[in-house]
Amino acid sequence: MGPRDRPCLTNTVQAVRRLLSYAFLVLASYESSEAFRENNPARALALLDVADAIRPGSASVCARRKRAMGMMGRDTSEAAQPCPAPR
Repeated sequence: MGPRDRPCLTNTVQAVRRLLSYAFLVLASYESSEAFRENNPARALALLDVADAIRPGSASVCARRKRAMGMMGRDTSEAAQPCPAPR
């Protein structure tokens, strides 16, 4: 019995993927941008940590994490925080 034999499960998996993609977008873009506008790098970093858990290795999340850490006075060197190359 494969996934094609269970369309309900396939639809559920697709729905969860869409929901996670939406959550990633909201956290990595909109909410973290709002935190930066509010000059709240700790909140931005927490939001970006969740986004990174959803989609590890995102270059944009990595760059925003470096920005937040820099605002907090943390080491942002490439050795301390390596980022993947943008796709």
